[in-house]
Amino acid sequence: MDWMLLPYKRYAEFTGRSRRMEYWMFTLFTTIIVLLLVGLMLAGGFDLASLDNPNAPPPEPGPLFWLGAGSLGIWALATFIPGLAVTIRRFHDRDMSG
Repeated sequence: MDWMLLPYKRYAEFTGRSRRMEYWMFTLFTTIIVLLLVGLMLAGGFDLASLDNPNAPPPEPGPLFWLGAGSLGIWALATFIPGLAVTIRRFHDRDMSG
């Protein structure tokens, strides 16, 4: 679990190096969270019963969808800088410029 959270501890540190384990565990952690939030959005999906009636208005997403979408947006904003920093540090470990 430490490897997954290490990029958040080194939030905006673009110097130095990151090992493979740190990079891939952070990527795995981020992917798991995104999949959970997308699952939450799909669980609060659309009311498909209204599709039977052609005169009904188009289905609207439920509140659970918007909760997942808002959480996903906040997660994307909170993860952007650490994700960029860990990627640049990983480039440094491979003797590439960030």
